[in-house]
Amino acid sequence: MSTMIKVLAMSVLGLYLMFALLYLDRPRLLLKPGHHERTTHRVLGEPIAVLLAGPFLATPMTLLLPEERAQLSHSTVKMALVIVAFPLAYWLVKLLSPPRHKPRRLVLAIKAVGLVTAVVATEMLALEVNVPVLSVAGPLVVLAIVAATTYLACVRLADFSYWPTRLVRLGWEYLAAVAAIIGLTVWAGGQIIPDPRASGGLTQFVALLELAALVVACTATVVGYVRRNRWLLSGPPAKPAPPGVTSWPPEEGEVWLAIITHDDAQETHKERRVLVWDATPTHVEVLTVTTQPKHGDDRYLSLPLAKWQPVLTKDGWLSLEPRPVPYSDFLKFIGHCPVKGMGDKLDGLVRKRNKHWPGFALRHMRASAKNQHVGPHQDATPADYRHKSRSRS
Repeated sequence: MSTMIKVLAMSVLGLYLMFALLYLDRPRLLLKPGHHERTTHRVLGEPIAVLLAGPFLATPMTLLLPEERAQLSHSTVKMALVIVAFPLAYWLVKLLSPPRHKPRRLVLAIKAVGLVTAVVATEMLALEVNVPVLSVAGPLVVLAIVAATTYLACVRLADFSYWPTRLVRLGWEYLAAVAAIIGLTVWAGGQIIPDPRASGGLTQFVALLELAALVVACTATVVGYVRRNRWLLSGPPAKPAPPGVTSWPPEEGEVWLAIITHDDAQETHKERRVLVWDATPTHVEVLTVTTQPKHGDDRYLSLPLAKWQPVLTKDGWLSLEPRPVPYSDFLKFIGHCPVKGMGDKLDGLVRKRNKHWPGFALRHMRASAKNQHVGPHQDATPADYRHKSRSRS
């Protein structure tokens, strides 16, 4: 009885690992790093969709079995099940894809083919090691659901995760969890990879969960490290948009709320309104707006509230010295420049940018990959800093 309880506990832990990553706790694990708020909601319909559609994804394996393929033309039901697998796979990947991918039908089709291939390959591998996937419905259904969940979890990690260092950390957490499951299995007297012919179905299920969690952990670790290296070399990517930002990307003439790193001893940072001057593949050149009076300073241009009211709340001053801002530090789109021909007026006034880039040193890039900043927030106490967040728009 004690062994059965341990095995059941490991099964529950394995199921939590898979479904918590894929569905139930996605905001906490992927999109709520640092001081940004949650930007997604929990959808209980997603795991139900996988549970219902997963078993149908295994039906195309009929095309790979000579004896089954010979009977396919004589069975309308089997033919219909094989055909319906691909539309179901397409529907699943579209349901679980980010909004930016939903209009891209070719991308969704490639993901759908990959989903069917992953499920069929898992079933065929189980057949090779004498798992009764054809004679008993239980193993067929379980293998299909776990394989589909694993594939979708890996794809979703690549699609939804933005901060690479947090993705690496998530991969290590899953690797540690897999090691704990394996340790419990050995402690309970079981085998890490049990013999299908000599072990029970529950033991095989636990081993399957171990392999699935290991695949997800390795995917998160590898993808995270690749993206982190690219992030440190060239800065945050221009696409996709940071979590919580709906209007993207920043374009010339737009006013945004962005995090500006100050070039001071403490390397403080602060949210400021900025006018986008130029967008490059690695960063955005902006002109910052301040409400501190700058009368007589030729480095600033007055912005009367009467003309700039849609995007400002009080009189402001526009810096004429462009400064680069990483894409990850843009928080919210405020509006378009309300003054017509503003760019032409600024062409002769804007000065050359200083070669020094505040916030682009390696230590800053390492911090931004975790959605953090090196120095303290200029206007926040340590208690208030935790509440600084992206706008939920």
